[in-house]
Amino acid sequence: MEKTGHLPRPFPAPVQPSRKSRASLLTWIAKGSCAIAAIAYLTSTVDLDGTLPKLLQARWTLAAIFLFHFIQIALDSAAWGTLLPERHLWPVFFRLRWIREGTSSLLPVGALSAAAVGSRLLCRYGISGSAATASVAVDLAAETAGQFVFLICGIALLPIGSVSGQSQFWLWTLLLAVLGMCASFVIAQRVGLFRLLDWATERVSARWPQVSRVPTTSFHDALLALHAQRQRLFKAVVLHSLSWGLGSVEVWLALRGLGHPISWRSAFVMESIGMAGRSAGFAIPAAVGLQEAGFVLAASLIGVPAGLSIACSLLTRGRELLVAITSLAVLGMEERSSRPSR
Repeated sequence: MEKTGHLPRPFPAPVQPSRKSRASLLTWIAKGSCAIAAIAYLTSTVDLDGTLPKLLQARWTLAAIFLFHFIQIALDSAAWGTLLPERHLWPVFFRLRWIREGTSSLLPVGALSAAAVGSRLLCRYGISGSAATASVAVDLAAETAGQFVFLICGIALLPIGSVSGQSQFWLWTLLLAVLGMCASFVIAQRVGLFRLLDWATERVSARWPQVSRVPTTSFHDALLALHAQRQRLFKAVVLHSLSWGLGSVEVWLALRGLGHPISWRSAFVMESIGMAGRSAGFAIPAAVGLQEAGFVLAASLIGVPAGLSIACSLLTRGRELLVAITSLAVLGMEERSSRPSR
């Protein structure tokens, strides 16, 4: 009998990456390259001798900064809750704002993706998907407007004659960048911010499937209803401005812990410019290098050594890491509490 062998199976064709995935990979490579370039420039131009020992000495300052930051979270959550005052859910807004802040450091396009997480979790408390998404969209715009007010105040507090030459150019750049962000939020809400939030929700759902998508067919109507409430919008901007301003206390505490105390005025200037640099680098993961560059720029205007300004920025990043870690725990509790009991 003739033997009949099995024909070898052909190897499966390799899966070719889609054009969209290749574009996403190239985008992340470009972002990472920008972050590495910014870090390389700072480390080559700034004297960092003695920075690490001072950071280790300021470890208790980090704990104080972390605890104080919850006052800012409370103000930001109150601003968000102001947009939906008929719902007495301030503790919920506080927890979800905590989650938004923490996950913004962990997800791509941080603030936008974190906003998508917040809106989807808010739907679990009896708020429609359209109202939740609209409230987050308007809250982002109010927060950016509050930062613009904060930056204007910080620049106004600069010592007379301290801004000239290259520093003047970079201050104008930051001012125009934050103003452009405010304008882009307003325009996006008019011409299709929901598409951006929907895209962010898809990215979040891919990583956390439990964050389900909610239909938001009346999003546009809910957005227009919030825009019509001018007093609520004004109150939200004021609360966010106060929250931004309180960030200067973190800088004051950080530099005091680093052995270089400064005045409240200088702390306000440094925080306003440093956070503007961070916001300008929103497309770069965690705005690595851009926040530090903003702090270095502010330090040069108020007479603080550049190395200490970077140490101050690193303490702020340490606080962000603690907020991110604890926010994951809060997110886990939210998920467990929303599961149906058997």
